[in-house]
Amino acid sequence: MERNERVRVLFDKYLTSQISEEELNELLDHFNISEDKGILMELISEELSKENTLNNQEGIIGDIDTSLQKKIFSRTRPVSRIRKLLPAISIAAMILLGLSFVGIMLVMRSKKQENVVVVKNRNDIAPGRSVATLTLSDGSKVDLNSIKNGSIAKQSGTTISKTADGQVIYTNTGKSLALQYNTIETPKGGEYQVVLPDGSKVWLNAASSLKYPTSFSSLKERNVELTGEAYFEVAHNKAQPFRVKTAKQTVEVLGTHFNIMAYSNEAGTNTTLLEGSVKVSSGNNAKIIKPGQEAIVRQDIKVQEADTDAAIAWKNGRTYFKNTDIPMMMRTISRWYNVEVIYQGEVTHELFTGGISRKSNLSSLVKILASSGIHASIEDHKLIVKP
Repeated sequence: MERNERVRVLFDKYLTSQISEEELNELLDHFNISEDKGILMELISEELSKENTLNNQEGIIGDIDTSLQKKIFSRTRPVSRIRKLLPAISIAAMILLGLSFVGIMLVMRSKKQENVVVVKNRNDIAPGRSVATLTLSDGSKVDLNSIKNGSIAKQSGTTISKTADGQVIYTNTGKSLALQYNTIETPKGGEYQVVLPDGSKVWLNAASSLKYPTSFSSLKERNVELTGEAYFEVAHNKAQPFRVKTAKQTVEVLGTHFNIMAYSNEAGTNTTLLEGSVKVSSGNNAKIIKPGQEAIVRQDIKVQEADTDAAIAWKNGRTYFKNTDIPMMMRTISRWYNVEVIYQGEVTHELFTGGISRKSNLSSLVKILASSGIHASIEDHKLIVKP
């Protein structure tokens, strides 16, 4: 089947609520392929043209949203099937946003859902952004959000600079005089990128910190310490192993790409490998994982197949959940939106899968949650959740 025709078939199946989970994932993939955006724009325009030709564009969007929600919620599916939602943005809004992102929520439900509760949205909350604090070896702190681009400091033969695209870069400019450490820390609602002295790249998620030497040149090992979550692209150096220490484990690599999630309020520490090979050690236990696997450290080390796309979705600009319970979802939301979560009522043990752009305001995510049976409201910079 011709590529464009396949996209048309998938799109029609979506609009008629006849699309399978596999086909829905296939359709979503097309939104990330630049050569497919033309046909998708055409299909969306065709759908818009079927609506009343109102001068008010917001009215058109609202009408399509209503009709789509009726299509979605007119069907009740058993637990073995997947309910699809079009959250955050309607088909019409995709045009207005230039197809920049698509949010989708697939919800596994074991009970019927007859009505959608209207979400109270008194005051919206913006998503996180690039913001962090750098603590230098002498204890002085640098607000990376307010300092100008260019050179920040020079320490132990290394120049520290900030780039226009929001990175801190360490460049060796001379002989290392003494071992010194820096710490970069993101608050809730923050993220940042740092290029270490050896050229390794690190992406820090919200509420995270990384401590590291200002130079690795005189060291036999490259040791860093992590709290929270970070994605690493480690520069290869067989003579200098790279180790990431967290509260529960140590990850040793030579040169590879991996993600570590080590928040203290999560049940375990997850290490997900994308390239290369790493050894995960905890106490007297050690496991070597391969690309596509993850190691989960709790009382012991469990190795299993991983969804690598889900693990690094945050690094690629998406908030994404896969088979995630409500408490873990809310902890993730709290970190990224810097919002306090308050529960009213009993929390269920249902698992949810879905996602949205990390650039979306909290109200967009709240709409997804409401459509999925998780009713919430934003009040006084708090997220009130009624599962």
